[in-house]
Amino acid sequence: MRTRKHQFSFGAGEISPELYGRADAAQYQAGAAELKNFIVKAPGSVRSRPGFDLVGRSRNQSGRAELFPFLFNTDQAYAVELGPTTGPGAEDYGSFRFHREGGTLKWGNPVAIASVDVADDMFTTERPHGLNTGDEVWITTDGSGIPGGLLVGITFEVINVDLLRFRVRLTTGGPQIDLLSEGTGNLSVTK
Repeated sequence: MRTRKHQFSFGAGEISPELYGRADAAQYQAGAAELKNFIVKAPGSVRSRPGFDLVGRSRNQSGRAELFPFLFNTDQAYAVELGPTTGPGAEDYGSFRFHREGGTLKWGNPVAIASVDVADDMFTTERPHGLNTGDEVWITTDGSGIPGGLLVGITFEVINVDLLRFRVRLTTGGPQIDLLSEGTGNLSVTK
């Protein structure tokens, strides 16, 4: 016949395997062999650990990427994304990116977007953008709204049309994004 044991406290946290045979010990009565994805609170109860927010997609969506914490000092903490290589000729090196405060750190100078063509799902820049098909970009605005159909804080992939015009998509080889509105404020694209 099966019996059930009620556990009223996890105040001892995870106990050592050396304590498994000591059912008479107080730590055995208030501990667990493993607490995965839980945090023990001071009174002895447990709660689920908080999850993660989606900051962005991995650079190489078909490969595996790992996140590691990096503490620069007491005020600056980053998540470092290490993944497989994404470009030709760099097979032995892989790739890495830094994430902080809900976003991916980017480099480069933003290029102002002069207009958004909703009918053709195309952006036109004020000067040559220097983007190539496959480049990862971020589209931002200083106004209250990003163009409809785009997601805030997500990295997009460029579909290059010419020196001043380009389209975007979410995934490599995926369809271009259908723009629903022009957005508000001054738009810019950053590589």
